[in-house]
Amino acid sequence: MMNVINNATAHYRTRLENMPRIEVPEWGDETGPAIIYAKPLTPATNARILRINREEGLDYATAEALIVRVVDEHGEPLFNSKNGSSLLHMGDRVKIRHKSQI
Repeated sequence: MMNVINNATAHYRTRLENMPRIEVPEWGDETGPAIIYAKPLTPATNARILRINREEGLDYATAEALIVRVVDEHGEPLFNSKNGSSLLHMGDRVKIRHKSQI
């Protein structure tokens, strides 16, 4: 059984090392589009997002998905919990929802 858990965690680490690179022209600047990467969801993170969706609604869950999933090329988060309000009140709803589903 230990081999299976080792393989499962190794698979997750492989996904972390090969996160999809996504260009977001709308979030970029004069040098080009913003480049973001999407961390894979863990079951715990997915459960938290689903709970937020159930309790607070889809827009709050979408903002949370971006906060926990979007990172830079070094794996450092591009958003934090303090950015949630900005994402909810100043972000483009369609773009945010699209990028949260990556």
